[in-house]
Amino acid sequence: GHALGGQSAGRALESAQRRDHRRFRYPGQDRPLLAPGRPTLTTLTTGSLPSVGGKDPTETSGSGNNAGMRPLLIGASVLAAIVAILGVLVDQSVRGLLELDLAVASALRFQGAGSSGVTVLQVLTSPGLSVFRFVVLLPVAVFFALWGRLRVLGFVLLAGLSVGPLTTGLKELVGRVRPTADDPLVAADGLSFPSGHSSGAATLAGVALVILWPLLRPRLRPWVTASLILLALCVAWTRIALGVHYLSDTVGGLALGAAVVLVSMAVFGVYPGGRGRLPEHGWPRLARKTG
Repeated sequence: GHALGGQSAGRALESAQRRDHRRFRYPGQDRPLLAPGRPTLTTLTTGSLPSVGGKDPTETSGSGNNAGMRPLLIGASVLAAIVAILGVLVDQSVRGLLELDLAVASALRFQGAGSSGVTVLQVLTSPGLSVFRFVVLLPVAVFFALWGRLRVLGFVLLAGLSVGPLTTGLKELVGRVRPTADDPLVAADGLSFPSGHSSGAATLAGVALVILWPLLRPRLRPWVTASLILLALCVAWTRIALGVHYLSDTVGGLALGAAVVLVSMAVFGVYPGGRGRLPEHGWPRLARKTG
């Protein structure tokens, strides 16, 4: 009886050792007995993941992501502070700001009512329209949706669709009336601060720069950047020239639009090192990565 019991215990111990041998890697073994990359109790409890290609896959989503996001959030905070300060000054009818606005409006207002110059100004101001922005950004959104780059798609949609409601909300909050004139060049409804055309143009220019950046040769990037900045500034100038906004309205609109772009980039990780980063050398490479 004791012999049989000893044999049973020995077989049970041997069976347990075989199970442990299959489950664990012992010193001196040539290869692990668990499938490569299979999570263990340690990885499940500590949250670490197996390395791939010698690199920790969490590197780009950890400190690297935070480092890339920090300048965007700092820039957005500065721009938001500009909008907030201008809003308070406008709301409180600070004399110095009002005098500056009136002086600039008087100097820049177009004096050819009823002439073709007004038509030219209306054409130049059109990139600030919501319809113009949607017409330009819709094909871009469709492109990235078809290629499965959902983070870039989210960036385009968030920036393009949120700037309008944000501008309207600030207009209602501040409640500034538009400039008045005996001979208005164009009719304009709604409130004045911040300028919706200016915020829309800044958003469009910012999104376009982010999307076009991979397609541009390094020597062309400064020129395209300057051109898009000038586009937004031109729209802001036309709003003053047409007599429908003050200088502070346009500055607040430009700052708001730029802040929206930076926040949208941060939210979806569309920046170097981010999870939604664009490639360095064109869209075709971006598209192939989605296959």
